[in-house]
Amino acid sequence: MNVALFGASGATGKHVLAALLAEGITVRALCRNGTALDAFVDELTEVEAEVTVVEGELTSKKAVQKTMRGCDAVICLFGPHPPYTDLFCADATALIVESMHSLNISHLLCQTGAMFGDYPDNRSWAMQEMVDSFQHRHPELAEDRSEQERIVKSSGLQWTLIKPPRLTTGAVNEEIQVGDDLPVGVLSSASRATIAHWLVQELHHPVHIGEALFFLD
Repeated sequence: MNVALFGASGATGKHVLAALLAEGITVRALCRNGTALDAFVDELTEVEAEVTVVEGELTSKKAVQKTMRGCDAVICLFGPHPPYTDLFCADATALIVESMHSLNISHLLCQTGAMFGDYPDNRSWAMQEMVDSFQHRHPELAEDRSEQERIVKSSGLQWTLIKPPRLTTGAVNEEIQVGDDLPVGVLSSASRATIAHWLVQELHHPVHIGEALFFLD
């Protein structure tokens, strides 16, 4: 299996990249700094497949399509960093979706987060209050992420949205709770290693097509 990975240099992205390579899944990753990602891969002890690093920007159609060429699925893990002035998720996702159609790739797994979108039934009262406060402080960020989800849902692809709560550095929990109706609260969390492990399983056996999934360790 060949997978295009966008956001490989981030904290979750590195866990996912390591899990894919350990499982023997070939990866093509788009990265601004290819040297740094190559150095990370060189330090991995379990590598059963190859990774090709494509240097470029998420705004470049040429770079995005080069990353996807020959792939069976696409994973998106990118997101902005504080102070959230560089908002790009919706535009980047739209370009990725367009490129997937051009290259006849249908399987898309995209991570956003439990804080984004209109999911009051999945949040405790306190969690929803925190979401409302965050969206009030960062309305442009909230809209960018919500638009990203709308693009995925209307893409016509075999999509899955991944919406973990607070991400941690914990170990893999193979018994993690996953569901589109799963309630999460202020103290809910999921480890990046667990998300990576789950993604590998979903790639092999996609059973959550067309679902926006919440996670709870």
